[in-house]
This record gives sequence, structure tokens and C-alpha cells, in this order.
Amino acid sequence: MVILLLYALLIDGISQESIYKFWIQLKDKEGSLYSLDNPAEFLSQRAIDRRLRYQIPIGENDLPVSQVYLDSLQHHDIRVLYSSKWMNAVVAETTDSNMADVLSSYSFVTDIELLYWTPRYKSDADKFKEFLSDQPLPSDHQVEMLNGHKLHEQGYQGEDMIIAVIDAGFNNADSLAGFYSLWQHGQLLGFRNFVNPSANFFWSINGSHGMHVLSTMGGYMPGEFKGAAMKAGYWLIQTEDALSEYRIEEANWLAGAELADSAGVDVINSSLGYSDRFTDSTQNYNYSDMDGKTTLVTRAASLAASKGMLVVTSAGNSGNPGNPWQYIIAPSDGDSVLGVAAVDPDGERAYFSSMGPSSDGRVKPDVAAQGQATVLIRSNGLVGTGNGTSFSSPVMAGLATCLW
Repeated sequence: MVILLLYALLIDGISQESIYKFWIQLKDKEGSLYSLDNPAEFLSQRAIDRRLRYQIPIGENDLPVSQVYLDSLQHHDIRVLYSSKWMNAVVAETTDSNMADVLSSYSFVTDIELLYWTPRYKSDADKFKEFLSDQPLPSDHQVEMLNGHKLHEQGYQGEDMIIAVIDAGFNNADSLAGFYSLWQHGQLLGFRNFVNPSANFFWSINGSHGMHVLSTMGGYMPGEFKGAAMKAGYWLIQTEDALSEYRIEEANWLAGAELADSAGVDVINSSLGYSDRFTDSTQNYNYSDMDGKTTLVTRAASLAASKGMLVVTSAGNSGNPGNPWQYIIAPSDGDSVLGVAAVDPDGERAYFSSMGPSSDGRVKPDVAAQGQATVLIRSNGLVGTGNGTSFSSPVMAGLATCLW
């Protein structure tokens, strides 16, 4: 009993130890081991071909961060989680709350921002509030609403295209029958978890939101269900912590988009967004921040678009009457980002769909697709429906992929 009590106390002590995750902005890329003359060292051939196809130059922000700087940071009690070549920054974690003071003494560090700290979980467990139902409906309707069936009839179903799904958890996507075709034909090209790299990718506390989203594009159940881009290839990327909301998730999103770029992805679907619902309210955004250039995630999405990828995102689910925030959410405010609203099966605006314009007066959202009673694959493997711009976005992304 004494041993068990001591063990419990130790575990409790470990669980209460605070973790801090910092954004560390670097001055330059001095000492980089890479050269613009040899892009194959840091980009896939498919990514290079995309740049050539759209005449997009490979620039300094494509170069990986300086290894000299990374090595210097590793000398302290911190762990580098990942780096951003596009923004020339590092995201690192530590248990030392004073680490920011230490890091600021480095000549190559120009700015430090605290993105995340523990304990992190809030009592509000309905971060993804989309209503799900087992009500069976034909999946053809959400595609036909946008004349996508005409693309499918002509054989355009996403062949030779790659979609990155940047989302939360993908629980059961490795076992449900609706994804068997993707596995059988080698269309699931890669996976990465920026939230908890050591977790089981297809079964974790991060839930099934990403799996539902994937199903609207790549799912297939003969005679019952078919997604909007059944023959595309897919990268599955977890950046969202389903149990909390901190700005670290925006940095994760950036890292996921850079991975997608390097892998030669054509289209990003992101059924995620950020506004005024952070776990710590000091990180909340205001409507004035929805101007296409302020939030980290919007700047990341704009950079992704500048690399030749189509970035499709949810407009948000805050438009219902009485909600103090009825506006679009980041990154759908980006001027190079396709923000997708939701309509019901009759083509009328869904009651929850967030509204524009952007705070600087641009027309937003950009387009709409069925996001109320959207047909998808449920966690139990059955075909059901869901409500949310989380589902209108991938319907649009899937059909845009077929049209490309």
C-alpha cells in the first residue's frame, strides 16, 4: 500500500509539471546547409514540378532553417519540436518557465512568443460541435448540387492529384470499410501527427473529426456512399488538439502545410478555424484580426497558396442567431484562401454558417457547399450525416480537385 501510494504521488507530480511551448523567431538563415541551386535536397520532385508548372520561383523562404542555430538551441533544457522554413522560426518545448529570458540573450533570436502551457484542458468538451446523425441519405445530392456528378461522369475523380487533410483525429480510418478502397489502391500516401507524435495515429483521444472530413472526399461504400474525390491520393496531418485550443495549433498548422508543400500536395483541406474560443482568453482574436494578414494560421495559409497549392477552409459555424461571434474565422479570411460556407440540402444558407465580410471589407466566404445534412461515414462505420462547414469545405475541396 505504501509503495502504491508513493507511485500515485509520483505520477501526480509528473502530471502537474508544466510544459511551455515557445515560438522562437530567428534572425536569418546564416549557416544553412542547403542551396537554392539544389532544391531536390529539401523538396520532393513533385513539389519542384508544381513550382515549374505555375512558374513559381523557389526562394529563400523555401530553405530549411540554419542547422547552426538549431544546434545552439539544443544546448539548453529545451526540445525542438519542429522548425518553419517559410517563417524562419522554431517551435520548442521546455519545463523551464524562465526559458524565454535565456533564449532572448541569443543574437540570432529576434522574438519569442509563448504559444502553449499546461495544464491545458478546459471543461468545454464540444470543440467540434457539428451535429452527427445516422440518418441515411444519398451522398449524390451534395455532389450534384455543385454539378460535380458531371465531372465524375466524365471520369474526373481526382486521379493523379494529392489532397492534404489538415485536421484533428482520424480514429478508425485504418479499419472502417468505407476507407478500404483508399488502402487497397495505395491512395493513403502518408501520415503525420504534430500534436502527439508518439500516439497511435488511428486511435487516440484526438477523436474522429478528421476521419469524418476525409470520408466526404475519399470514402467509398458500394451502393451506399461515394466521396467527392474518390481517386485522389491523401496525406493525413493532425495539427489540432481536440481537447484544448491554444495558438500552438496554428503553428502546428503551419508545419503541416510545409509538409504538404514538400510532399507535392496539390490541395489542402482544413476544416479548422480560430477566433475567440481559445482555452486561455488572452489568446483570443477580435473580429478586426480577420483581415487576411494578422493571425499566424492565415499568414501560413496564404504562404501555402503562394507555393501553388489550393487552400480550402471552413468559414466557421458561428452564424447562428444570438452568437456574439457570427463572423468568419481564420484562416478563411485569407485573400488567397477559399473560404467555404454551408448551405442546407435546398441550397439555402445553413443557420449556423459564419458570415462575412472580412474585417477589411472583402467578400467572404468565397463559395458555399452543402454543410447541413452532409452525408459522411460515422465512427461506427455506418453512413450518416453531419452539420458544419467542416463538411462543406471538403465537399468543395474534393470537387475542386476533380476539376483541376
